[in-house]
Amino acid sequence: MSTDWKSVLPIGGGKRYQVLAEGLADAILSGRIAAGAQLPTHRDMAHRLGLSVSTVTRAYAELQSRGLLVNRVGSGSFVSSLAGSDPAAGADADKKPSRRGAGSALEALDGSLRDTSGLIDLSFNEALMGPAARSVQKGLTELLTVADVRTLTGSQPVAGSVAQREAGAAWLNFIGVHAHPDEIVLVPGSQGCLATVLMALCNNGDAILTEGLTWPGIVTVANIANVRIRPVAMDAGGLAPEDLDRACREYRPRLLYTMPTLHNPTSITASLERRKAIVAVAQKHDLTIVEDDAYGFLLATPLPSYFELLPEKTIYVTSLSKAVAASIRVGFVAARARLQRQLLPALRAITMMTSPIVAEIATRLINNGAAMRAAWDQSETLAQRQVLLDAILGPRPASELSPSMHRWFELDDHWDSTGFAAEAFRLGVSVAAGPLFSATPGHDPRAVRISLGGDPDDKRLKRALVTLAGLARGRASVRPIT
Repeated sequence: MSTDWKSVLPIGGGKRYQVLAEGLADAILSGRIAAGAQLPTHRDMAHRLGLSVSTVTRAYAELQSRGLLVNRVGSGSFVSSLAGSDPAAGADADKKPSRRGAGSALEALDGSLRDTSGLIDLSFNEALMGPAARSVQKGLTELLTVADVRTLTGSQPVAGSVAQREAGAAWLNFIGVHAHPDEIVLVPGSQGCLATVLMALCNNGDAILTEGLTWPGIVTVANIANVRIRPVAMDAGGLAPEDLDRACREYRPRLLYTMPTLHNPTSITASLERRKAIVAVAQKHDLTIVEDDAYGFLLATPLPSYFELLPEKTIYVTSLSKAVAASIRVGFVAARARLQRQLLPALRAITMMTSPIVAEIATRLINNGAAMRAAWDQSETLAQRQVLLDAILGPRPASELSPSMHRWFELDDHWDSTGFAAEAFRLGVSVAAGPLFSATPGHDPRAVRISLGGDPDDKRLKRALVTLAGLARGRASVRPIT
């Protein structure tokens, strides 16, 4: 069925990704976009609607978290078969939604997707702006009143200036990773770095390995780069070394993308023993490791990174976006000279350089200690929120006891992930459905990710968690949040 994609954008204000998500959701639920229909690629949709690719990516992610959209690696984004409208359902519209499957739950939304003003959004991992707001404001003020404008308006080396790389090394040292400034490369956030890595190290059709549950951003980048993702099994300790060895023999991959510290979405932190076992497999197969350390600043006692255990074959990536603010789109890569020689031409081709203005803000926040204070505040606040979460939803496994920005909440057998996420949305709470994180298309891990930084109000967070707990336990008395 041919679709006028501009017609799905409703008239009204709000963030652009939310406007697009609501318009697409309305079209899906009304049947104007049929179940099983393929949506345009992120880039194509952005071109058609005059939006940025990142706006479309976030809108698609929002629809995935609601169970309305599924991503099939190598094929694209499709309307979930669970979200299809049934013309014959009108006579039974007043029946109670089923707890299994998203279809009936989504039909019960009755147009509420058009208004998300009261929604408590626990679907995105974002830094709590309360702890960091004053620091960011101070950094901007200093930038405008003290900084030499010539350092902000001209070009700079693709890897960043000496002062910026020294600040990057200081930040890594703060989170427990020891690297020399010469080993640091500035990047415009982790996502831009991953695109650079795949462009630099992979060829069309190559395979890369990830945990079976992984950050959706790597899947998006791999799809655009036409790189095949191959999942590796996980256990209670994280990535399983035995299955990594099998996958290396079977797929002959270019690299391994992994999150050993506070893994997204499971929050598992791999032990030193497990990390050494992974390194042994990587050495055996001459495998390059891409280590994503988005949440390492939350770990009270840092563990050795893969960059420290296997420096010649590791590309270590971190940023300030989770510790300080999402708008500080500056990331730091630690890599030895040989890998830098591969990365820098690709980085130059993609971005030319990290914005000197944002890089200077990041440098000042690190050098005056504001970034560190923001990270400490984030850790303290998240630890308090984890106590609240544990009290309402039950305790976490021992491997997940560090403060985390999220909780991987496993569901009983009578729920599937998309059904739970859709019903939670009907009740006024947005969470990320498990299939969004699956590296295996169509796999439902029967869990949802609950983010603790999405809403700054502790009372609203508590109401949302109580709602989710009641929903998980099947309480018939659960009502929408008002």
